[in-house]
Order: sequence, then structure tokens, then C-alpha cells
Amino acid sequence: QAARLETQKENMCRYLYILGQLYQKTGNTLAAQQTFHRVAKSASSYEMTFNARLEEARSYSSGNSGNLKNELQKMAKSERNTPYRDQIYYTIGKIYLQDNNEKEALSNFQKSLEYASPNSNQKGVTFATLADLAFSKKDFLKAQALYDSASTLLPDSHPLYSDVQTRSQKLGRLASNMREYQKQDSLIKLSMLNKDELT
Repeated sequence: QAARLETQKENMCRYLYILGQLYQKTGNTLAAQQTFHRVAKSASSYEMTFNARLEEARSYSSGNSGNLKNELQKMAKSERNTPYRDQIYYTIGKIYLQDNNEKEALSNFQKSLEYASPNSNQKGVTFATLADLAFSKKDFLKAQALYDSASTLLPDSHPLYSDVQTRSQKLGRLASNMREYQKQDSLIKLSMLNKDELT
């Protein structure tokens, strides 16, 4: 009887987890947060509890994020979560980005890269996010290099791969033209210098 009830509880948590993901996809972030919170409180397995907490944090859109960030920082410090630190710091970075604190966001994205797990796609995802930031600032040379790194790390089947690959290729052509322009511009400036300025 106890085992059956435990199985029913686990199944319910799985259904709620899927419901939370559906809420995320439809943009209902508040409902997603609340649903993942229920899963984190009820799940019997640590893996599901951990993932639900992470997804709850990823569903954050506005409001007071202090408690959320504190909880994630505690998770990052736990030895039990060592293999997942790249995901945790990335999630913290995304919350800071949502709060328009780019400095702290970049700091946490850097930590995510430092703790990158060899069997995780997180490094590629982090590079893609950094590339998007550079692209939004029209720093196309930097964006191209970051998209290129992301495309080499993400598998073809990853949801971000196609967009990252396309941007990397398009910006690659633009970056090549920009480098050639910068080279020619430097040569023109050099040719206009007199002997004294060149020595």
C-alpha cells in the first residue's frame, strides 16, 4: 500500500512537471513557477526536486528575485550539486539579466563556463546567450565568435542549434568584411603619416 501510494505520488509529480513545462512554453510564467514549486515540495527523488527548483527559477519574470537567487547560491555551494553548478550559475545569470543587472549576469555566466560539465550542453547554451548579448549591442565580431563556439558545442538535435548555426554563418561573412575594412582603413591611415610620425 505504501509503495503504491509512493508510485502515485511520483506519477503526480511527473504530470505536474510536464504541466509546468507547458506553462513555460505558452508564456504563463507565474503558473509555471507555482507548478514547479509544488513539484519541488512534493517530489521524493532528489533529481526531480533539483530540476523543479531550477525550472521554478527559470520561470521567474519579474518581482523580488532576492530569495530566489539566495536559494540558488546555496544550491551551487552544495557538494551534492557539483555536477550541476554550470546550470545553477547560468540560471542565476539569467535572473540578473531579467533584473537588468548585466554586470552580475556576466559574472555568473562566466562561472557557468568555469564549472562546465563535459557531458552537458550548458556550455554551448551559455555561449549562445553571451552571443545574443553581444549581437544586441551590435558587437558583431564578438557575437560571431561566440555563436561559432556555441555551434561547435551544441548537438544538431538541440533546440538552439539551428538558429545559432545560421547566425554564426551569416555573421561570419559580415565579420570577414569588417576585418578587411579595418585592415584597409589602417593601411590608408598609415599611408597618410609622414616620416617623423612613422619613426
